Order: sequence, then structure tokens, then C-alpha cells
Amino acid sequence: MNAFLGISNLEVRSHDNAACIISNGHLIAQAEEERFTRKKHSYDAITRNAIDFCLKQAHLTAQDVRTVSVGWDLPHTTFDRDNTPVLQYGPLEVMKKIFPESVYGKHGIEKVYFVPHHLSHALVAYYASAFHNAAILVIDGSGETESTTLWQADGSVIRKKMSIQSTPHSLGSMYEGISNVLGFKSSDAGKVMGLAPYGDSNLSPFDIVKLHPDGYKIEFPQHIYDKVNERYKSQNYYRIDFVRALWIEYIKMLYPEINRVEPDNNNPHLDNRANIAARVQKTLEKTLLHIVQIARQVTSRTNLVLGGGVALNCSANGLIEESGLFKEVSIYPASNDAGVALGSAIYACQRENVDVDKLGLKNNPYWGPEYSMEEIERFLKEAGIDFTYTEETFNDVAELLDQGNIIAWMQGRMEIGPRALGNRSILADPRSIYLRDKVNSLKGREHWRPLAPSILAGHEAEYFSPAVLSPFMIKAAKVHLQKRAAIAGVTHVDGSARYQSVLPETNPTYYLLISSFYKRTGIPMVLNTSFNHQSEPIVCSPADALRNFTLCSLDYLVMGRALISKNHVNPI
Repeated sequence: MNAFLGISNLEVRSHDNAACIISNGHLIAQAEEERFTRKKHSYDAITRNAIDFCLKQAHLTAQDVRTVSVGWDLPHTTFDRDNTPVLQYGPLEVMKKIFPESVYGKHGIEKVYFVPHHLSHALVAYYASAFHNAAILVIDGSGETESTTLWQADGSVIRKKMSIQSTPHSLGSMYEGISNVLGFKSSDAGKVMGLAPYGDSNLSPFDIVKLHPDGYKIEFPQHIYDKVNERYKSQNYYRIDFVRALWIEYIKMLYPEINRVEPDNNNPHLDNRANIAARVQKTLEKTLLHIVQIARQVTSRTNLVLGGGVALNCSANGLIEESGLFKEVSIYPASNDAGVALGSAIYACQRENVDVDKLGLKNNPYWGPEYSMEEIERFLKEAGIDFTYTEETFNDVAELLDQGNIIAWMQGRMEIGPRALGNRSILADPRSIYLRDKVNSLKGREHWRPLAPSILAGHEAEYFSPAVLSPFMIKAAKVHLQKRAAIAGVTHVDGSARYQSVLPETNPTYYLLISSFYKRTGIPMVLNTSFNHQSEPIVCSPADALRNFTLCSLDYLVMGRALISKNHVNPI
């Protein structure tokens, strides 16, 4: 059996854990552990639920799996500040963790591959692009010891061309540290990105990030470095925590007033927080554009692929696209650590001489669980929920959207990655600022955070610049001045939007819905945000959908062809 299981990581310092199955060179399933456990980011977790789903989707058992691959070089991974290799897990430990014999019996695993973290990011991003050659940039908090790497891909051959260490030069940890000092979690980098446009656009980047012809360096004042070092000298602390702490101390030195007031996340101008967000975003963008220029010079390739957690920064991605340095720019939707499960499985396939050129990744993020209409009906009847079975689902929902209703929308297979892309979404009329604010309020989000449009592919140039096919809602673009009032609900304060291009071949159901709304209103898009309350991951199952529907107090829930009104569901 040519079945290859990939996982992101094991327990130690893991987050965004995921699993995937490749069988006979085709991707069969891919999903994130958080969607099953309902614990956001699945910190320090075994990816057992996602593994079980993948095996079930592929109609396989543990005995059918040929290799297991992990998106970290675990036997040589270190998280401490001195970069001293320490044994985390070996092959036997991996097998005992993910396939305990008491549950799965004897397994048929022949090999365990430990794949360097940045190589895993690079592989999945490259193969999802469908480019035949490209420059690949991977930028995150930290791999084994690296935070930024440049690769050159030609066919199936990928070579590393540049490496920048993570201590203290991590751009991902820079963003996470400043998220912390602004009163957010390290995982809330998206909030900082959304807050940045409220700051003073004339502020300069942080001058401790030094650009040079071979890359960049981050040079903290010595007294900041000494202060943080002294604080942790008696502890074996983690390297990325050290870098975050350096940034926190540096920002507090520049803005001493940041310590004096409790953060008010609904006041974006309080205590210089918006200005700090603006400066870190500008620092990131300036540095990334510099690295992208180096990538163009070093590789001479005309296509660019971005991977790693920093590649989720839509604003920076938009500037890279707009720069024209590369002919095409491709970014994988699960650029966070969820994606390295698939990257590691691709590596294993290559090592075992299995062709992976037809994985089916291009423009397609839909690899998770789906539920039949029969399963949905059975669940609703058992839960005692009244529903209407709609024959004209697309037209009915388009009419409800046009009437100002907020719709919870669950269709088909669940998306991979942190952005809902039309199968587990909350939808509304993109023309309305009132509805944007209401959606944010009902989800428990800060009122200043933007919401995104899903637009019919082929209509991008009518509203956005630069206008490119962007199926993963991962690149920001400017909304044309004359269109901003018409789609005010999805236009951010700086005139930008991170749109999703919807293709009929990858999501025909969602495409038909937006087409119906377009016929009614003349607007070829809908407002789209992830179907979840702020406290939960994106929904997976009908039970998750019903709970989050009531938790958010939305107007209607659509699962398959079942239409449920909030008037027929008791509030939580």
C-alpha cells in the first residue's frame, strides 16, 4: 500500500497540529486537530483525532500506512536559547504516541521520516503552487534553529540558498512579542495587522532591524539583551520566548506609557498601541520586500512561493504582489504549522519514489470532513431542531442576505488553514458597515477588525488593485476609490480588502450562491468570515455548527439544504 501519513509535530512546543494522508500519489485528506478537540491551535497535543479522520476518509487502517513523517527534525530539534541539540523523540517514541498498540493493534509502518521544519513548509507551498520552478521564502517564528530561509526549486529538486537564524533575528517572534505587549496573545498576530492601519502611517520602521545585501539582522541595545538574559539565566527557557521578551522590553523602553494603562482592545488609539502596530507592520513589510529582492537576484526565478506563519500577513503579501518583482506569487492557505504535515508527507513520497505531481492542491483547500444531507437531517431531528428543506438553496440564501440577514453557512468538505473559504463561513451583505460591525460584535471580535469579501473569479479587476486570482484570502489589495462606498462592509479603514476569488471548479456550491446574490444586487461578492465564535476554532461538524450558531445569535443556519432560523433554536 502506497499510503503516507504526515503529521505536524508531537507534544513538545507544538501548535496548529494537523494530519494528512497521501495514497498512491494523491492527497486524500488533511485536517487540523483543533477542529475535533475544539481547543484553538491544539497546543502540545497528539494529532490523534485528525489522524483517525484521515485514515477513515482513505478507508485505511494503521496497518495500511507505509511511512509516517513529521514536519520537524525531532531527534535534532532544540528550543533552548543556546541551540544545543537535544533528543526529543525517535521513531519508536513517535509510533507509541500516535499508534498505541492497545488502540490500533500492530501497525505496518516501515519508516519514520523527520523532515526539517522549513523544508516541510517549502515543499507544501511549492507543490500547492503548481509552478515548475520558483524561489521559495519560508519565514516564521522558528524552525529547528532558523527563522528565515530561501530555497530554489527546479522541478522536484529544491536547494537551500539562504538561512537566517532565529535568535534574535526572527520576524515571526518580533510580531508575536509585539502582539503580547499590545495586550494580545502570541497567536493574535492577525489582530496587530488589522490594528496597524489605525496608526500614523508616517511613522518609521524600528531601526534595530538592519538590512544588508545578504539579508537582515536584528540588533537590540545591549542593555535590553542583558536585562532579558539576566531574568532567565537560571532557567532553561525557550528560544522564541527569549526573542519575544527582547521585543517586549524594547517596546516598553520606547513607549513607557504602555505599562500604565490596562489595554482596551476596543480602543485602537489607546496608549500608542495603534502606532506600535503600524510600526511593526511597516518594519515587517520593509524587511520582507528587501528579502524578496534578494530572492529574485539569487535565484533568477520569476515565480515566488511564500510559506511559514509570516506568510499569513495579508498586507505584506499584497505589497509583495504589487511590487512586480515576481511574475506570480503563490501562498499556501495553511502556511502556519498545520501545513508542515503535508510538506513532510511530500518529502516521504519523494524519498520512496512516489510521484506527487498530481496531489490536487492547486486552488483547492477543501480536504476535511463533510457531512451528507442524511447525516445532517438525522442530527437535526435527534436534536429536536425544526428546519426547512430548501430546493432553491442558492436563491433562498441570496434573498436572505439581500434582506440584511447574517447567515451561518456549512457546506461540503472543511477547509484547511486559519481562513474560512466558503464551506465553514458566516456570510452577510458586503455593502453594509452596520452588518460588518454586527458580525464582529456577535462573534466577540473587536469592532475595528476588518472582514473580507469572497468574489466571483473574473470580477477582481472591477473592484481591486492589484487584481489577481487569490483563492485563499491571503493577499490584501486596494479597493478602487469609486467602489469603496458600494462595498463598505468589506473595505478596511486604509481602503484595503483581503479578498477570496471563488472558482466554480473548486467550490461550485459557494460560486452558485454568490452568483445568485450578484443577479439580485449587482454585487459579485459576499462578506465572509470564519464560522466560529471568537472563543472557538472554526466549526467542523453539525453539532459544532449548531452550538456556534446559537452562541453567536446569527439569523439563519444553512447546512446542506437544511435552513434553520434562530427562532427555532433555543439560545444557549
